[in-house]
Amino acid sequence: YAVEVDRPYQYHWRLAAKRNEGADTSSLMPKAIAHSLPKPQPPQPPLFRPGGLIYELNVRSFTMLHPAVPEAQRGTIAALAHPAVVEHLKRLGVSAVELMPITASIDERHLPPLGLNNAWGYNPVTFMALDPRLAPGGLSELRDTVAALSEAGIGTILDLVFNHTGESDRLGPTLSLRGLDARTYYRHMPDGRLANDTGTGNTVACDHPVVQRMVLDTLRHFVRHAGVDGFRFDLAPVLGRVDGT
Repeated sequence: YAVEVDRPYQYHWRLAAKRNEGADTSSLMPKAIAHSLPKPQPPQPPLFRPGGLIYELNVRSFTMLHPAVPEAQRGTIAALAHPAVVEHLKRLGVSAVELMPITASIDERHLPPLGLNNAWGYNPVTFMALDPRLAPGGLSELRDTVAALSEAGIGTILDLVFNHTGESDRLGPTLSLRGLDARTYYRHMPDGRLANDTGTGNTVACDHPVVQRMVLDTLRHFVRHAGVDGFRFDLAPVLGRVDGT
């Protein structure tokens, strides 16, 4: 089940790839649009109260068929600030809404061949960038929605997924942390295999100082620039594991 190598490893010039230093590779480089961040929000006391009702919702499905919401706005974060939606939440006596993951995510690789997609968002590829399908207006859209809900006495909690990423197992794509520094950002078994405490193919090493800083920076980002009131951590016990225990 292996190829036998019967000669010493050595360099041979014939195997060297030809290089063209003058080649323009700009068309192959990933592109991004850089926006200036909204002005930091002044600190406000959280809107929860002990015993208050927290309403967990999926941003896309919550308003996708809402007849009062303009069609172009349905299924987005902005739709949550529509007066009809806010009034509905107030009638329910909601103290805070908990938004299921709203950062950029991808489908697990077994879904597209089945004609399916991940509607829940629990397969992130980044922790701070919002999913453009849910927030076409970017971070300002989230900030304005949080402000509108806050004015109605309703807090906003974000459901964040720090326990794993959408890069999956060793056969998964390289999209973010794996390409940056896989040994630092992911847990590994003694034999070098990716730890799979989450059942998704990988586990983010939240006991590493670099990762902890990234997590805290993410929380600060959403508080300072969007004014959110709190967070829910997916698979929270996994985040507290040290050295795989």
